[in-house]
Amino acid sequence: MSLNMIGLWASNEGSSCCLLQDGVVRFCGQQKPPPENKPQQLIPIEAFNFCLKSADISITDVNCITFSEEPKKPMEFHPYNSPVLTVDKIRDFFCYSGTVTSVDHQKSHAAYNYYSSALQEAAIMVIDKVGPWTLSSYGYGNGEKIEMFDIQPFPSSVAIVSSLITSYLGFKDSDEYKVMLLSNYGKPIYAEKINQLMSYMDREFNKSLCHGGFQKIITKYSEELTELLKAPPRNSQIPISNFHRDIASSMQLVYEEFFIDRAIYAYEKTNLSNLSIAGNLSRNSRANKRISTELPFKKVFVQQSCDDSICSIGAVMEGFLEETGRVMAVNPVKDFLLGPEYSDDEIEHVLKATAIEYEDYRGREEDMISFIARMLTKGKVIGWFQGRAGIGSEYSPSRLVLADSRNHNTYNKLSSALKSNDDLIPIGYVVLDKEWNNHWPNNIQKGTTEENTDEAPQFRGGMDTNSGEEFLFRVNQQYTPLLYKLMERFYSSTGYAILAASPLRLAGEENQTNLYEAIRIFIIGKIDLLIMGNFILRREKNSIPSVSWLRIQLKNL
Repeated sequence: MSLNMIGLWASNEGSSCCLLQDGVVRFCGQQKPPPENKPQQLIPIEAFNFCLKSADISITDVNCITFSEEPKKPMEFHPYNSPVLTVDKIRDFFCYSGTVTSVDHQKSHAAYNYYSSALQEAAIMVIDKVGPWTLSSYGYGNGEKIEMFDIQPFPSSVAIVSSLITSYLGFKDSDEYKVMLLSNYGKPIYAEKINQLMSYMDREFNKSLCHGGFQKIITKYSEELTELLKAPPRNSQIPISNFHRDIASSMQLVYEEFFIDRAIYAYEKTNLSNLSIAGNLSRNSRANKRISTELPFKKVFVQQSCDDSICSIGAVMEGFLEETGRVMAVNPVKDFLLGPEYSDDEIEHVLKATAIEYEDYRGREEDMISFIARMLTKGKVIGWFQGRAGIGSEYSPSRLVLADSRNHNTYNKLSSALKSNDDLIPIGYVVLDKEWNNHWPNNIQKGTTEENTDEAPQFRGGMDTNSGEEFLFRVNQQYTPLLYKLMERFYSSTGYAILAASPLRLAGEENQTNLYEAIRIFIIGKIDLLIMGNFILRREKNSIPSVSWLRIQLKNL
């Protein structure tokens, strides 16, 4: 009889559910928040049903449910007075009478990243975004368990100012990565002014909180930021200027200095040579690079997914430890691809229903791989939809847009294909496994990705980009076999073991790409070919009236 454990996470920003069987993470589903954001609709019932159905078990087979506690937040941050998940709510909603436990939110982040790292001993640093009362925490792992020994409570001026700058530059709150991308094109000449504002906030914030709600304070500091910089905030429709680039560069420098300061603190407290960086704000490649090169850590590990959706996995990892006294062995590559997948029959059923023209390569895989590799060398932009979806809001090697990085205009092509108005899209690379060690330093590890912004220029060919949000996927034959075959074919014909890549999503949208969303992206965007299972969709052969027409067809399925 298997030991089946469920991990849950839910908030007004989304939710997820994970199934752990005998210490192995088997499945993880996630849900977007509904438009109404009613508390009962935020519980991940669809993701829960996906996990049970995929494992062919029922609720009576579940031995324990562990949920990640929703972080306590400052006033006016949360629309509800009570958390989405509690022990009683889980029992009532799932009609479950077994064991229900909970894990602290930041410890869930720490557990997922550390237990995925395969590091025996490591200092742990969790950096969260503005919102929770606890914005950063520190601990260590010894191979068997983790201990958290310190927290940085709200407020954290760097987190708040980072959010203010993101908004000031005309980006959405979830688009903080664009500030890092933009920073590559500017100079940090406003860093001192940003530090002045942070110093003022550190002195005055708690006093101000007593005299007004949090949103009033944020408005106040937004006005002071505008006055300090002597320029109005950028409207998202206004072109980006050198001034905006310099602001972004200044914020990035301030952020890096904060990261380094916190990493030094973790090192001094633990005296350990490895560092595990977790939390919503851990994915800053330039800050991570500086930590790996300027501090005495031998290895720095940052998991591929770092948003709150992975807290269901971190929570169930901790739950497993408490239940059995053991820690499961986790393969970061395998355990990243935990979401839904679609069979060729399911894909063809949808394609036929929408009357989209497609080419069937079932039984002709080698021909399909050769054709795709040839199209890449001709400068085509390829949508890649294969196998299980990844977890989190980050990048998955099964849901990508691919292009030949040897061309100077590849970055512009990818931006155009994904309908980017500001040309600030995350660009990364997929790298053939057997060529990995020839081009990449081993001290920065990132789950399936090891990231950096300035290393390995020989891989980029002629592509023009200063993207600071670059990610690298190490294409592994065991876990991404079809992508591996494509990379091998491309390498044998060109001598290049790398392709440029971007998430399969339109600019400004999230990453949760299912079968229907992939088709919609193909229609709206300017992707030349979409590869779904063993089917190829060509833009030149499809002329569909509108996305509304497509929605009508899909509704009839």
